[in-house]
Amino acid sequence: QTLTGETPLAFSKTVHKYKTVEQLDILADVYRHDDTVKRPVIVWYHGGALIMGSRSNVPKQLRELAKEHGFILVSFDYRLAPEAKLSEIVEDVRDGLEWVRRSGPGRFHADPSKLGVAGASAGGYLALMSGILIEPAPTAIVSYWGFGDVDGEWTTSPNEAYRKGKLIE
Repeated sequence: QTLTGETPLAFSKTVHKYKTVEQLDILADVYRHDDTVKRPVIVWYHGGALIMGSRSNVPKQLRELAKEHGFILVSFDYRLAPEAKLSEIVEDVRDGLEWVRRSGPGRFHADPSKLGVAGASAGGYLALMSGILIEPAPTAIVSYWGFGDVDGEWTTSPNEAYRKGKLIE
């Protein structure tokens, strides 16, 4: 029970299919309180260099924040490289965010006008991409260690100091 004597609402996870590509179902985990209150949404994108990871990699602190402050938390899977090209991964991000806005109010009582997007590493990059993928853009974007440039020289050219073992000169 809470200090006011109320029984706290359960905060549970449901799994949803937000799209299918060929025969592959692409899923989202939705964490929310067990009620019908319209709530703001935090979307989470996992890291993993765009080649690994899954929607189950949600930081415990983020789940606790959503639970404590009454947010819905949606963690998306997306297709991974090298089987999927970057454009297909970005398409999954756009489709997932559009799914939250279109289907979220009916499926899990989302308030699509209050949408924050966050991610770590590759997920941080995808969170940043969300700002140009949907209209209107998310209310907030948080990128933890996200790279802002996937085809910059730093990603495509070897670093001579690193190759020689001289990281600090």
